Amino acid sequence: MGLHKSGGIIPEVLNVVLEARPEDSVPYTFPTHCPVCGHEAVRHEGAVGTFCTNPVCPAKVTLRVRYFASRDVMDIKGLGERLVEQLVASGLVKDPADLYALTAEQVEHLEMGETTTGNVRRVGRKNAEKLIAEIQASKGQELWRFIRALGLPFVGEGTSTRMARVYPSLAAVQEASADDLAKIPDVGRQTAESIVAGLAEPDMQAFIARLFAAGIAPRPSEDVQAREQLAGLTFVVTGTLSQSRELVKAHLQRYGGRVAGSVTKKTSFLVAGEDAGGKLEKANELKVPVLDEAHLNTLLHDRGAPLP
Repeated sequence: MGLHKSGGIIPEVLNVVLEARPEDSVPYTFPTHCPVCGHEAVRHEGAVGTFCTNPVCPAKVTLRVRYFASRDVMDIKGLGERLVEQLVASGLVKDPADLYALTAEQVEHLEMGETTTGNVRRVGRKNAEKLIAEIQASKGQELWRFIRALGLPFVGEGTSTRMARVYPSLAAVQEASADDLAKIPDVGRQTAESIVAGLAEPDMQAFIARLFAAGIAPRPSEDVQAREQLAGLTFVVTGTLSQSRELVKAHLQRYGGRVAGSVTKKTSFLVAGEDAGGKLEKANELKVPVLDEAHLNTLLHDRGAPLP
């Protein structure tokens, strides 16, 4: 198999070296059923992965809840992987909206992990109350986080932030046409059509209704529409930073900056943490200014857009 780094970092298969293949090799057979719930698994034309067709598959529900609660989405602290698995397995949580009906009494006896001696460590009353408080506090997260939490195809932190800079509420997003959404910088036609189709799905509409019924009230993203301190600047963020890269990217976009995935001559700055890799080499080759975290903080402070 011939490989190279596509874009300087992502492995891409160029060709298959048949003469290097062992004689006893057999074709790989893709699974026809989900290994967790046993429902039929399908592979859509043009897609890489094979997907379970069961909407309430425990594995899918667990991943969905973990994504919803994660630091770069709704940022519900204390809701770790093990705890999510137990909430789903117990039937207390069937989708992320169920999180908002949980009580401390339901959570306190669940397992958090193991002690150094191998004994089971329970959540306990105090931690359970803290977790419930975190869940309730997330009801007022910024709009871009809520949009991202819906799990719409092609909608990551960049697209959700750009949408929240244009639309003041989810209702406004739901009323937008694909033509409207496609006018947002860096939101292509395919993504715009996917968003409109995703929001129109009956299951998605029911999920959103349940979230609002639970008291979710996302706030406008700190009046980001009026924030243009970084307008005209294009950033690429790479390497390990003291804060999550996703949060740094969202912050740059919140203040009008554009965040790209690769370094080009049009890149204004490369923000490079530890282990920056090929993007740092490319920036040096193109003479793109490179900022470490300290110099990024200085730039943001000077422009009135400091990181929190």
